[in-house]
Amino acid sequence: MVARNVRLLREQRGLSLAELARQSGLAKQTLSNLEQVMTVQRRDEVVWQRHGTYESRLLDSVYDSGVIENCLVRVCDDPAGAGGPSEPHPVGTLEHLYVISGTVRWAPPTARWN
Repeated sequence: MVARNVRLLREQRGLSLAELARQSGLAKQTLSNLEQVMTVQRRDEVVWQRHGTYESRLLDSVYDSGVIENCLVRVCDDPAGAGGPSEPHPVGTLEHLYVISGTVRWAPPTARWN
C-alpha cells in the first residue's frame, strides 16, 4: 500500500525520484526502496513445509532486481542429534539468520568445484 501510494503521488506531481529525493531530503535509493512491490501472505494463508530437520513458511516476497524471501524457520526435534546441512541456495543468495529462541550452529558453505 505504501509503495503504491508513494509512486502514485510522485507520478501525479510529475516528480522524478531524483527530484523527490532532493525535495524530501531522503536518499534516492531510500525512495526507490519504498516504491518496491511487496507481496505479503497472512498467517492463515500459509502452511509449514517440512525440510528434513526443519520446517519453514514464507512470510513475504519482495521483487526488485532479484527476489527476497523472508521465511520463518523452526528447527524440529532431532532425537538422534544428527541434524545436518540444509539444501544449498542458488548462487548469489544472501542469507540472514535471526535466532528467536534456542541455539543454532551455522557454518558457511564450502566451495565445490568440479
